Amino acid sequence: SIRSFGVVSDAVVAEMAEGVLNKADADIAIAVSGIAGPLGGSHEKPVGTVYIGICLRNKMDKKLTKALYKFHFQGNRSEIRNKTVEEALKIILSAT
Repeated sequence: SIRSFGVVSDAVVAEMAEGVLNKADADIAIAVSGIAGPLGGSHEKPVGTVYIGICLRNKMDKKLTKALYKFHFQGNRSEIRNKTVEEALKIILSAT
């Protein structure tokens, strides 16, 4: 996926979250990838582009459920990182 879609992509965070869940004794995993800046952005993925992926394991049948989110945050590096953490925590809370 990294070769096809790049490190900052929904496909990569989906694989990261599922990979963590498969390796850990957990029911929920979250993965984040983004461009917090100040450098590194492009026309397709400007600074502030963030992907968050979550993977949940159903306790009854062990089936996995995935959800992917894309954000375009504004601000400096620190603000983008803080907004990413806030959204990730909101996603976890809404999934549980």
